[in-house]
Amino acid sequence: MPIFKKKRPCEGLSVAVDVRRDALILVTLRGGAPAPLAASLARIPLEGPGRPAPQRLTELLAPEVERRGLQGCSSTSLLYRPQFNLVLTEAPDGVAEEDLPAAMRWRVRDLIDFPAEEAVVDVLPIPVPPLPGEGDPLLVVAAPRETVRARVTAFLEAGLDLQVVDIPDMAHRNLVRLLPDEGSSGVCLVVLSPEDPLITISRHGELVFSRQLGVNVREELGALAVEGGEAPETSGVEGLALEDEPAGGEEAFQRARTGYAERLALEIQRSLDYYDSRFRQGGVQRIHLAGEGALVEGLMEELEEVLGRDFRFLDPRDFLTISTESEPEAEVGDLRVQEAIYALGAGLRMVDAEGPDAPDQPQ
Repeated sequence: MPIFKKKRPCEGLSVAVDVRRDALILVTLRGGAPAPLAASLARIPLEGPGRPAPQRLTELLAPEVERRGLQGCSSTSLLYRPQFNLVLTEAPDGVAEEDLPAAMRWRVRDLIDFPAEEAVVDVLPIPVPPLPGEGDPLLVVAAPRETVRARVTAFLEAGLDLQVVDIPDMAHRNLVRLLPDEGSSGVCLVVLSPEDPLITISRHGELVFSRQLGVNVREELGALAVEGGEAPETSGVEGLALEDEPAGGEEAFQRARTGYAERLALEIQRSLDYYDSRFRQGGVQRIHLAGEGALVEGLMEELEEVLGRDFRFLDPRDFLTISTESEPEAEVGDLRVQEAIYALGAGLRMVDAEGPDAPDQPQ
């Protein structure tokens, strides 16, 4: 009988894989309270447009999993719209919590883009009191069962134990848990990702409101003469600067940035107006900004001027020790970190997988 317990290779380690249209972002996280949390980033470029099919995903992941010794590790991955639907609705009276997913499958059948009988459904209670005459608010997440099954199978064949198939909205919630609680006003996070630009509000660490922003971040960055995958990295939070001035010089850049800021401001204000009218909670005090599209130099200042609100840049390096596998000792640039923002957010859920908020195995 051994005196010392043998340490498992995956003990204290979790893996998150963001299947983007331009690359796979693989994040491994170690530690957690009381030890400092450390994350290692890896980027696997993709050839051709669109996300890889399940078989191709396995082919890309398997050698990376083997090379990093991640076989059998617990992992999570993200689906993006339109791979899932998120519906804000009300809970029916008299239905037990464990029966809500089955009940809500049929309540939202006319609001999702695929047959309800083919859907995997989960519910997210919203921690705010219902308005008079209404039921308890909740969010319903629905995805085609075959989409979820294909992702689970691809990971299993690549050597990973996929415990959670997540969505960007919940990655927001996990990132917000790194920030100070702002009480009844809630914490507002805007992630300007080319994959899914999103605004959310969370209260006391739970998601309350989520809305996709009607802004094409990839096109906006192109208009600023900054290619999303090739943008120069800068230190600090000063943002992306242009290596070569556009045809019109600095004036053209400022016009493009102002147009970007105004379109963003309109979408953000619409979202906040709806949140205020729907939930009648205290208005948010400040807005946290993240994602590649947040790295444009001077963008936050323009948003503050247009919206009259305080903006803060969310840098995960303020809370995590982040490195890359290729250069473990080098400082990771802004672009690499912000490109991995959803993978980091998804991975944070797994850090507490042994605690009371442990995720369920996808069905």
